[in-house]
Amino acid sequence: MNQILGQVRDIASVKGEFQLHQVQRYCQNEISSFCTSSSGDTQHLLKCLIKHKDRASKQCSKVLSDNNRAQPSLADEWRHDILIPAGSTYYVDPVDKSLGVNLSRPTRYMNIPIVGQLSWYEGGSIRSYVPSKTPVQYGQLVFAPNQEITLFPNGQIKRGVLHQPVTIGNLSFNAGQIITRDSDKQPFQSLK
Repeated sequence: MNQILGQVRDIASVKGEFQLHQVQRYCQNEISSFCTSSSGDTQHLLKCLIKHKDRASKQCSKVLSDNNRAQPSLADEWRHDILIPAGSTYYVDPVDKSLGVNLSRPTRYMNIPIVGQLSWYEGGSIRSYVPSKTPVQYGQLVFAPNQEITLFPNGQIKRGVLHQPVTIGNLSFNAGQIITRDSDKQPFQSLK
């Protein structure tokens, strides 16, 4: 397992930089059509392009392909106390070098059913996950199911889609709004 993870990290560090260069070269039409709000934020740009991959040109789609992914795992395995089902594929995000996995089937994190993708910071703390079916509560915040929740390395919420309205200090947020912050010391802001 450690050998596979090492290979994935090597691929991301070399091919990831190359892929980013290729994205900037071959996906200019897609960037200007779908991802203008990602200005300067490479991570959001790549996520935006992947989200619109089905509408991208053939060459841009090829650049966005699975260059940073390992082969599907052959057996169930445990990673940071989370069961990763057989057939899941690990990847490294070329932007921040975090390790992620595309789950072949749902699993659980802290008794929360999760689907889709799950990622970790380099030190092993959860970076992001997608809860399935039921909302997830963190203090007074309740986040929507089937929407990615992103955390800081210390486990504090960085970004998520609200499931129900909430008032924090003098700010009110509605259900369905994306709230985010750049540091766990800052207040949340709504993305429009």
